[in-house]
Amino acid sequence: MLKKIIAICFGLTMIAAVCFIVIFYDTNRLAPDNPAGKNIFYTKVMDPGTKGNGERYVYEVVAYNSKGDNRKLEFTASGQLQDGAFLELYHTRLRGVTYWQEVSFETLPERVQQQYN
Repeated sequence: MLKKIIAICFGLTMIAAVCFIVIFYDTNRLAPDNPAGKNIFYTKVMDPGTKGNGERYVYEVVAYNSKGDNRKLEFTASGQLQDGAFLELYHTRLRGVTYWQEVSFETLPERVQQQYN
């Protein structure tokens, strides 16, 4: 009898979890280039990167969020990035940097601009 009750509770919990995921989870948040659910950091390329596994270049940079707080991040690129280029990085705790794009100095948040002046 106790095994039946445990099995029923487990089944109901699994059904509730699946319903919660289907109703509330947005799959667009998983897209690497979607900023939803990601922390946005900004950095300036100051070294040529190192050749990693395969043909990708690995970059370790100090990046700043819009509040001016810094964090050391690592990401890869298919080619060498231009020295002095400003980048916007999308970062998650589990996946690291999921997307980056080059931006102009003028589009950087004010506190980030202050770090590079």
